[in-house]
Amino acid sequence: MGATHIPHIAHLCNLSPDNQRRCRCYRTLMGAIHLNMGGAPEGPAGTGKTETTKDLAKALARQCVVFNCSDTLDYLTMAKVRKRGTQRHP
Repeated sequence: MGATHIPHIAHLCNLSPDNQRRCRCYRTLMGAIHLNMGGAPEGPAGTGKTETTKDLAKALARQCVVFNCSDTLDYLTMAKVRKRGTQRHP
């Protein structure tokens, strides 16, 4: 497999103290993308995980699927989500 080109994301990552967590998330997700993997940020509610992930996907022109996990989310539901995500739309 050839080398994967990963765009420079410095414009997304303001290194002020308030954005250090976001920058670390970007670096981690970009490393996962480079390895052809995905990522699932976790942490307390209201810390910007979803927005950070969606912003990175938009900057990379990639599809981002976001769903909230709960006690009612089981493996059958996840199988349906995955199946629908792989279907092509005309």
